[in-house]
Amino acid sequence: MKKLFLHIGFNKTGSTSLQKNLAANTHVLARQGIFYPHDPQAPYTQRWQHVPLAAAVPGRNLPWLVPKKRATLAQAYDSLYTQLHHSNFNTLVLSSEGFGERAMGTDKIQWLKDQFPDFEITVIAYIRRQDSYFLSTYQESVKAGRSRPFNFSDHGKVKELYFGQRLAPWRTIFGEQNVLVRPFDPKFWPEGELFFDFLQAIGAARDGTALQAPENEGLDYRAVEFMRQINQFVTEAGRDAGNLRQRVRANKLTATFSQLLETKGKVQKMSLSTEQAEILRRHFRNDNIDALQGSGIDPDEFFPTIASDRAAMLAPQNLEPRDLMLVISRMQLS
Repeated sequence: MKKLFLHIGFNKTGSTSLQKNLAANTHVLARQGIFYPHDPQAPYTQRWQHVPLAAAVPGRNLPWLVPKKRATLAQAYDSLYTQLHHSNFNTLVLSSEGFGERAMGTDKIQWLKDQFPDFEITVIAYIRRQDSYFLSTYQESVKAGRSRPFNFSDHGKVKELYFGQRLAPWRTIFGEQNVLVRPFDPKFWPEGELFFDFLQAIGAARDGTALQAPENEGLDYRAVEFMRQINQFVTEAGRDAGNLRQRVRANKLTATFSQLLETKGKVQKMSLSTEQAEILRRHFRNDNIDALQGSGIDPDEFFPTIASDRAAMLAPQNLEPRDLMLVISRMQLS
């Protein structure tokens, strides 16, 4: 029986970089009998990943599916089956964070499993330490238009942080032995490379593979606050066609501000204080025990006690007026 490795994310764990590496190394993997289908024109592919297959699950609604792929959504699985029928392989790899979203309950996961009756399926999920993941999801929400400031007390309400609970329906449908959980942390990866870790997980050799540049690097904490404050004005302007134009301009302003900070010195990422990180470690420890079950990873190694006395770096008290004026001048000249 052929094998299928179904990579479901989770989000904020380097999925885009992983997908770009899989796509860039298609021919190297093919020599090992491994197939990563990624025809950008095919209904089952969006850029390098397979979000149309996740969106085509009955009852799903993925807003980040582009209009072109939404128009051909009904053909997503049939187009994949046709591609598989004309391809020679032993192992199939499919990847999208869309599979791992919380909207995928047991009924939808069962439907997904039923689409591949002739495959031995292994689900692969990467999980990220909650202190890092919490900040990353906040930053992503600011990029999407959030204007509300960061609030540490929100951590207990963010359901995405409970990885054990998110993995439970997948284990119910596929069986615990068929859900492979890996930590999103370079200290656990061969040579500190995510792609090498994934290749090891699917039993592939990395000889001859070429690493691609990493994706989705986080913004400087000052740039995040800059964008959040801009979002306040965009939100107040209302949500219409003009609002969308303002959103695009806000992103350009933030990119310019971020580049300015990079030229001035090392980028400073958001971080929690030692005390805050310890609160999260204790709060999520039992859920992490559940999440890492069968992985061979100790939960206290995955999220260890923070030894140093680290101060929080969440938002500057004030943004430097000179920096803001430089941003405005650069935008005027561009």
